[in-house]
Amino acid sequence: MLAPGGVQQYTATATYGNNTTGDATNMVNWSSSTTSIATITSTGLATAGSQLGTTTIQAQTGSVISKTGLTVSNSTVTSVTVSPASVSLIAGQTQQLAATANFSNNSSSNVTNLATWTSSNSSVATVSGGLVTAVATGTATIFASYSGQVGNATVTVQ
Repeated sequence: MLAPGGVQQYTATATYGNNTTGDATNMVNWSSSTTSIATITSTGLATAGSQLGTTTIQAQTGSVISKTGLTVSNSTVTSVTVSPASVSLIAGQTQQLAATANFSNNSSSNVTNLATWTSSNSSVATVSGGLVTAVATGTATIFASYSGQVGNATVTVQ
């Protein structure tokens, strides 16, 4: 869900005949079924228009098509939840966190790739795109900020 004027990055992952996968975001043709609700660039960046409603975002290459819905609403972000809320790692380990925006209309949306991530103590743990890297023994709070709201998780490095 996006507010009018909001943006969301979409990605496409290809699964090949040998069961491997790869990023196909820039290799597919992106489209929106209702461009007055949202448009999408050739790199998968959707921008919500001023019209409220739901449009279908489509990624296509050859005869392979994948579709998902995108809703544009005047709902506001009321909070951000980071999960898992608590992580215990050993120096050198990584852990992917997820950020979820909770909206005033009781819906929610994964904003992991849209949130701004920071660490309270980068000498203990660093974070980029929600991926936490344990650096040294200690405790750090990882923050995810989106649309004026902030969620957090505690990382303990042993």
